[in-house]
Amino acid sequence: MPLIAKSCHCVALHLPIRTAHKREVKIEALGLFVEFFIRKREFGPVVVCGNSPGGHIALRPALNAPDLVKSMPLSGSSGLYEHTFDSLPVGPGESFIRKQTARAFFNLKV
Repeated sequence: MPLIAKSCHCVALHLPIRTAHKREVKIEALGLFVEFFIRKREFGPVVVCGNSPGGHIALRPALNAPDLVKSMPLSGSSGLYEHTFDSLPVGPGESFIRKQTARAFFNLKV
């Protein structure tokens, strides 16, 4: 983060994964938390980034409020297979991969 902060204003958001109620520790709820944070601080459009579930959570504000998100670099993002923290399917086929990729990375409502 110190290296990134040399070229831009950098904020690391601590998600309440361990402190929130269990029903709030879901991808959609945490994505809304990030969106609320961006709006409350009157940031935007912002670069939202994340790793693993953090990347999956970053997808939510990008899809729900694209006007708030300038770009979204991800590293090892979850979201291709799962839309919750549940287990992954075993041996998915090509049609499954295509469907899940579309769900995770494209806003089909646009």
